[in-house]
Amino acid sequence: MDVSILNPFLTAMFQLLDNLETQCERGSIQGIKPPVQLEGLTIDIGVIGDISGKFLISVSPKTALFLANRLGKSYGMLPPETFGPMEKSAFQEISNIIGGLASSILANSNLTVNITPPTIIEGSTVDTGAYSRMVIKIPIDIKEAQDRMGMNLYVSIA
Repeated sequence: MDVSILNPFLTAMFQLLDNLETQCERGSIQGIKPPVQLEGLTIDIGVIGDISGKFLISVSPKTALFLANRLGKSYGMLPPETFGPMEKSAFQEISNIIGGLASSILANSNLTVNITPPTIIEGSTVDTGAYSRMVIKIPIDIKEAQDRMGMNLYVSIA
């Protein structure tokens, strides 16, 4: 995968995490051959246009709740104790923001790109055997979430 396609997703992810005032660190980028095993809660968003594929954001419920609380805090909402429908919606919105930012960055490179609505995949392990090409995995450690799993960004775009 061309780094000029991958970088907008990384930039968008870290821009959003910075706006949510989180301390985070990127792990080593890995290339994974399908099928990919996902853990926890995953948002699946399609990318269509001049380039096509998918990007996924996979987190544990604890990290999803942390991020949803950070987004809610920016709107003056009180943080909930459990991960419910509102927090799930907030996590989907976080994914939409990342996809929208990445699309805007790609548009600055003269690529027309749109994203599909996010789909939530829940479960301890999900097999994404539908991928036929290499998937790039970028682990992200969100310090304040204090969670072993943290957050993983998966990108498979041609």
